[in-house]
Amino acid sequence: MSQVWTIVFLLATLPFCVLCAAFDLTRMKIPNWVVLGLFACFLVLGPLALTLPDFGFRLLQTAVILTIGYLLSTYLGVGGGDGKFAAAAAAYISPDDYGVIMMSLGVMSLLAVGMHRAIGRVSALQPLTQGWESYRDISKFPFGLPLAATLVFYNLLQVVNA
Repeated sequence: MSQVWTIVFLLATLPFCVLCAAFDLTRMKIPNWVVLGLFACFLVLGPLALTLPDFGFRLLQTAVILTIGYLLSTYLGVGGGDGKFAAAAAAYISPDDYGVIMMSLGVMSLLAVGMHRAIGRVSALQPLTQGWESYRDISKFPFGLPLAATLVFYNLLQVVNA
């Protein structure tokens, strides 16, 4: 994929990633319209930027991740919005980069948990986060934050490496 398309993918996904993280932090929910918007961008841009076989394979991997997300939500209590966002984000991931994505997601998850917990303990910052659902029940975590950060980081890597 050309550098122009990597930049287009970054710019197209960035607002949805910011919205995903913001909604999950404040409401512990990722609205369907955010997920559908992210996926709709891929449906429009994907055929222009990718070969037909690559586009088709990415649609298939989206369906696989959506199925896994549904199963995790149904049987293990993972948030439904997290699974849907992961599926929509999967459309933007090259099959050659699964290792990069898994490593990035692990690092982003650790950073997000650490940052979220640290901010919750800083009394000077608590007025900024007052009313955020993610701080009401500390046993739950807004996983949309590391998911969104991972997609942004991945797209930035694609721009740099293109």
